[in-house]
Amino acid sequence: MLNNDTEDAPLNLRRNHKNMTLGSYYYDDQDVEHDVEVTFNYYAGRKGTRDSLGGKQGAGPPLEPDDEPEIEIVKIIDQKTKQETELDEDVMDRLVDECWELVYER
Repeated sequence: MLNNDTEDAPLNLRRNHKNMTLGSYYYDDQDVEHDVEVTFNYYAGRKGTRDSLGGKQGAGPPLEPDDEPEIEIVKIIDQKTKQETELDEDVMDRLVDECWELVYER
């Protein structure tokens, strides 16, 4: 049986996650705008296991690190061609920022 809290488990099994979609755009090398659909996973952070302190369970020092919230872009589809596309690092950074904005709006 797979323990969902171990580092060997896939992220989507280890932590609470949501699969979400975002509509956005990018400009190619000829400054042509392309509409894209970004599918991403949002992994909620969680507090790592804590030791007990003074008999109170979970009040002591950490036994494992906390998991920080995370965004993982799964695919980006160009709306005109309906094909998956890869984008440069600057555009990807902007799309990740837009994904975070969508997560915080909900």
